[in-house]
Amino acid sequence: MEKFAGSNACGWVAAYNALFAIDNKKSPADIIQYIENNNGLILDGVFGTNPAIYDRLFKRFGEISETTYTPTNLDETAKKGRTAILCYFNDKDDISKGAHYININWDGEKYIAYNTNTIEGISHIPSIEEFINKNRVLISLTVIY
Repeated sequence: MEKFAGSNACGWVAAYNALFAIDNKKSPADIIQYIENNNGLILDGVFGTNPAIYDRLFKRFGEISETTYTPTNLDETAKKGRTAILCYFNDKDDISKGAHYININWDGEKYIAYNTNTIEGISHIPSIEEFINKNRVLISLTVIY
């Protein structure tokens, strides 16, 4: 995975941030090793992390999670958890522009999103549905309960 870390690291970074958010701190090495050793990469990492690995990864670290691939009730679903990982295509009209993973946490009024495509790396998102509907396509939402 190291050779792709510059552009395809967001999957493990989102997992690290999600675990950090719920005070289950794991090293990046432990997360990456689990993903690599358990068929969690797409085309050996060329296309990043497979979102189907998350439920097994979080179970390995003592957490309960659930992943959905359906773009309905996303806000309601995410708010039930302690933290979540959102994966989406960056451009609904051109999937060659890639996909991205972010960690999101509901603070009672909005989501605080980490590892976003901003200079600060942190964004405030009022609604997952609104965020996705701005020219993006949902791939998955993984919620840790």
